[in-house]
Amino acid sequence: MALKAELESKEAQCKSVEDYCNLAMEALKEPADKDYAKHLLDTAEEDCKFPIDYIKVAEVCVSLGNKEKADEMYGEAEDNCFEAMEFAELGHSIAKYSGDKDKAKEMLESASGSAKKVSEFLTISKFASEDLGDEELSKQMLAKVGSQCKTAEDYKKIADTIIKEMNDKETAKSFLKKAQASIDGIEESTEFAGVVLSVFDDKEWAKEIIEEVEGDAQFTKEFLQLAKFYKTLGDNEKAKELMDSAKEYAMTGEEQIELAKGYWTIFADKDAASEAYANGMKNVTSKEQLLELAKTIANDIGNLELAKKYYTQAESKMTSAKDLCMLAQAVIDDIKDTNYAADIYSRAEASIEDAGELLALASDVKKNTQNEEKTLSIYQKAFSKTGKFKDYLTLLVEAVKNVGNKDFFRQVINKAESVASGTPEFLEVTAKIFSVLDDKNYAADVLAKAEEFVTSTPEMKSVVEAVNKDFADNAQWIARVDEKLKKREANQDKYDEFQKRENNAVRLKDYLKLVDDIMNVLDDKYYAQKILRNAEKLIDGEFLNVDKYRKLIVSISKYLNDYAWCEKILDRLVASRVQFFYELNDVCRLARECIPDKELGKSLAMRYLKEAEKALDGKPIKTAYDYCGVAKSVLEIVKDEQWAMELLKKALETKPDYLGLVYIAMMAEQAGDKKFADELYFKASDECQNLDELTNLVKRMKSLVNNEKLAKEIYAQGKSKTKIPDELLLWAEGMVNIFGDRERAKQAYSSIGGSVGRKALEQSKSKKLKGKYW
Repeated sequence: MALKAELESKEAQCKSVEDYCNLAMEALKEPADKDYAKHLLDTAEEDCKFPIDYIKVAEVCVSLGNKEKADEMYGEAEDNCFEAMEFAELGHSIAKYSGDKDKAKEMLESASGSAKKVSEFLTISKFASEDLGDEELSKQMLAKVGSQCKTAEDYKKIADTIIKEMNDKETAKSFLKKAQASIDGIEESTEFAGVVLSVFDDKEWAKEIIEEVEGDAQFTKEFLQLAKFYKTLGDNEKAKELMDSAKEYAMTGEEQIELAKGYWTIFADKDAASEAYANGMKNVTSKEQLLELAKTIANDIGNLELAKKYYTQAESKMTSAKDLCMLAQAVIDDIKDTNYAADIYSRAEASIEDAGELLALASDVKKNTQNEEKTLSIYQKAFSKTGKFKDYLTLLVEAVKNVGNKDFFRQVINKAESVASGTPEFLEVTAKIFSVLDDKNYAADVLAKAEEFVTSTPEMKSVVEAVNKDFADNAQWIARVDEKLKKREANQDKYDEFQKRENNAVRLKDYLKLVDDIMNVLDDKYYAQKILRNAEKLIDGEFLNVDKYRKLIVSISKYLNDYAWCEKILDRLVASRVQFFYELNDVCRLARECIPDKELGKSLAMRYLKEAEKALDGKPIKTAYDYCGVAKSVLEIVKDEQWAMELLKKALETKPDYLGLVYIAMMAEQAGDKKFADELYFKASDECQNLDELTNLVKRMKSLVNNEKLAKEIYAQGKSKTKIPDELLLWAEGMVNIFGDRERAKQAYSSIGGSVGRKALEQSKSKKLKGKYW
């Protein structure tokens, strides 16, 4: 026994009922100190809460010889039991310490009624066997364990557990023997026989299991399972016999594939496996399965030619570039055929339109084929599909990694520069020029643009840093950017105020007013430029209103003198926004009137009108009025009479009617060719077929040309258009109705003389010449 002082020291460290009970047991060792043990037991009893606590106290009571107190504690434990293992532990303790096997059995049976887990059934079975010697109860528990088994692996785990935890191979064997009755079919039987071999190494028993089902085999898969197991047993002859049966029963492509796998995994027979894989290939339709089998054939069996055939068939099932790239990688990895892979990559490239996918393809081609020329061509295609700034830089980074063509690098950088929209992006381009091209002059040009587009103090600081870093020898430039930075830093509050207005701007006039104020207060054309770009984006997203673009261009011209920008705006309008000729006319007038560089404005208007003329020439259906419309704009906007006349001659080629000829004649007169115009007027008269058309003609001439003398002359010559006497009267009356000219009317009446009835003639003359009606 430990000294009391030592026990007291240990007591001070006790924290649980179990601690006190264990120390009490230590106190009862000879020579025992029962009083101190009772003291510890009393302390433990006061802390009891759970069944195990009462069980521990009861075990100490038994050791003290106090059976009555022990029974009381066991009773408390029973009253507090709810879980299966609580009942099991109680039954185990009663059997071991009090010897009341009937009560112990009662507790174990209670435990078995609520047990659910395999570990619980095994523990109860062990207690029943070891504590009570009750084999029947133990077997019942094992039977419940067996009912939870779904696979051969489940049986193996339980058998292993029985042997390991219960140290009872016979029980484990008994458990499997009972389980064997529920095993059905060749697959389950071979798996179960495998468990028998693994756990007990009992080949005879395993063979018995297989022999019971061997005669039921009907399919290739089943013969293969049996062959594999006999090979495991060491019976090669039997295994080969079953393989022959498997081959005989292999009718479908799927079965041929299974047979091939069997030949390889069971006998490592390369030739037989290859033959079966070749026979089964034509019936495999899944590209995923074809790829998987090709990999196996190449890597495991080593038949590269057959693997290539599988890859070729897999390709026939593929439609996407992603699949083709995956196939090419497999070909490289498995059969090392770079030529075949290169062909696949070419077919993949043909179907890819996305720039990002092309970059990935180019990287694969370089890595796997080392064909730099082909890699470059893919990058060039990606370049043609790229449109955003960041995408150009990504393309550049990838190209630099895989090809060494500086001309292409420069092409990409030039494009990135052309779409850059602010200081940060121009700075990125500058850095790439230095790192990729080492072209200081080009870098200086782009850095100057970065300076030009600055819109904030941080951006200005970045420009200052770049100039100082890369152009330390340019004192003038450094001085200029330093001055700009100081200006921004000194006026930060004003910039902040304008920033708030910028954030709240929603209409064009908001932006234009903001630009006016920025220039008046700060004279910062770079900030103004940013605001005007935002204004441009705004109206680009609205319905076309040429007048809004007029106001924008006026502001750009006034504050920035950036006529190249103005030209880009107008070019874009003509190319993608203008739908009707009147809109084009407005754009041409805008260019002529609002761009201070008059020569540029005129050349733009001329170019747009030339394009309109060319588009009109190409139309299968056009009218004289279409050409006259262009001619009118040419006369009014670019003042080119010769060009206008060329357009009017094209108008004549459309074979216009007499009214169209009048309109062309009027335009020719405005172009200064009166002789040609007069010829057209008379030609129009010749085209008139009757008096009604002649009347319409002269009325049109009066409204358009304002040449009454010529109109009268043409009308007078139109007497021949009349067909009947009544029309002669109407013709004569026309001199008054149309022109209000009674003198010419008298001449007309005189000319028709006796061609009409006297009464009708006199009545008409009275009305038209004397104004008498009766």
